[in-house]
Amino acid sequence: MQAKLFNVSDADNSQRIDNFLFKKQLCNSRKIARTLIERGAVFLNRKMVTFPSKRVFSGDSIMVLPFIFPATSPDDKKIKILHSDDSIIVIDKPAGMLSVRTGKESGADALKGVIKDLSAGGTSVSSVYPVHRLDRETSGVMVFARTREAQKNLEMQFKKRMVKKHYFALMQGIIENEKGKIAGVMKTTGEYAESEFRVVDRLTNSTIVDVFPKTGRTNQIRIQFSEMGHPLVGEHRYFGNAKNIRVVWHRLALHSLRVTFFHPSASKEFSFSAPLPDGFKQLIDLLKKSDRPL
Repeated sequence: MQAKLFNVSDADNSQRIDNFLFKKQLCNSRKIARTLIERGAVFLNRKMVTFPSKRVFSGDSIMVLPFIFPATSPDDKKIKILHSDDSIIVIDKPAGMLSVRTGKESGADALKGVIKDLSAGGTSVSSVYPVHRLDRETSGVMVFARTREAQKNLEMQFKKRMVKKHYFALMQGIIENEKGKIAGVMKTTGEYAESEFRVVDRLTNSTIVDVFPKTGRTNQIRIQFSEMGHPLVGEHRYFGNAKNIRVVWHRLALHSLRVTFFHPSASKEFSFSAPLPDGFKQLIDLLKKSDRPL
């Protein structure tokens, strides 16, 4: 796979860069063109550009990195209920779905999806309460409460760092240390955050990492690894100190693999896991088969 190079001619002067890429038949839709730009795949005059509305002018040079968009099956978009009882509901949330929709956001959300699925299955559902949230593009284990008492208990466990969270992630670049701890104030938000990580494998221009967040800051994993120079594959907001974006994907390569906590009613520790989505596995397989930089 090779990078694509383009020179802007007089005929293309003052075009939006997403329209330019679409017209050059680099991709079959403007949506994909926008995704490539937002994910750091496009360089204008050797500088990364992340705004699809950026104008290009005669004489400009454009480089587009190779991109990988693995196919996904319809089942990848469905909620899977991993466990349900009188106190809790544990699901496998698909990437692309909101955890809980607010007034400013659009699209399906996991909270309403859980209520709909349980009701369709004949289960009487009075209320379901969120306990924590996953980013829209993050897949994997997510926990809801069935009662206010269970919600308060679980929120307390998250607040006191009693919940053990295990994420599976694919980072840009090669992380040299086998394991480590990232602790300190995040420059992006000014909040203190703490995570531990362990390298699972090193692939073409990327590193598979197990991440264990100790604090629960919003977008913590995304920000911490970006600021150390290894943003997530598929990152589109936090590029931090990244020098070389080389693997481009249509979503964040982040999966909530396992969550362990004390059941609010049974007072016993439970652990729930969700397998990697097929698209994520396809991406890893492609990178494993590549014996040279993309």
